[in-house]
Amino acid sequence: MRAILTDQAMICTPRIVYMVNIMKSILPFEAIVYMYRFLGADKCMYPFLAQRKELMNNNEAKEDI
Repeated sequence: MRAILTDQAMICTPRIVYMVNIMKSILPFEAIVYMYRFLGADKCMYPFLAQRKELMNNNEAKEDI
């Protein structure tokens, strides 16, 4: 996560992440959805979206002044 936040050129991921790609090709779609929910992948963008929404609200407030 730190590499993403500091815009580094390379991100090292554990090899267990490759299992996700293998499982996507084997499991049915509904099982993949349950797996993503279990791992928390469905909520991983929430902090980013909240930050972007806050910035948008701040920009709208500045334009109204």
